[in-house]
Amino acid sequence: MFSAKELLNIAVRVEKDGEEFYRKLAERFEKPDIKEFFSYMARQEAEHARTFESIGEELGVDEETYLNLEDAEEYLKSFVEGRFFPDTVTMEKYLKEKSVEEAIDFSISVEKETIIFYYEILELLRNERAKDLVRSIINQEKQHVVKLLRIKGMIS
Repeated sequence: MFSAKELLNIAVRVEKDGEEFYRKLAERFEKPDIKEFFSYMARQEAEHARTFESIGEELGVDEETYLNLEDAEEYLKSFVEGRFFPDTVTMEKYLKEKSVEEAIDFSISVEKETIIFYYEILELLRNERAKDLVRSIINQEKQHVVKLLRIKGMIS
């Protein structure tokens, strides 16, 4: 059983992990436009983390209540127990071995997973302002996928 607030805390962690991942990618690749792109993505993830934190601070008591999510519970547990992005040690090793194309492919898959997760959060929220903020983040994450696909097309 999860509360909306707990799921938002997971979202904060996902975004902070994403920020670190994209920052490491920016450090890893030398080409200026690729470096700037990944730096931009890191800034976006940091902004999303702050937004999720502020949503969590605004939630009312009814959204702190634990929810029985039935079918979704096992799915959401996988997000709690797993990680979207590799831990720092794994990330360092991963980045040394991967091309920019492979890093972009991985980034696309992670962005898609976060979109699915954020739709789950959206369904649990009752506060309309919070829902609007999550919808905005979902739209930004969709744009991240589009931008990653464009970058991939430019380097392929």
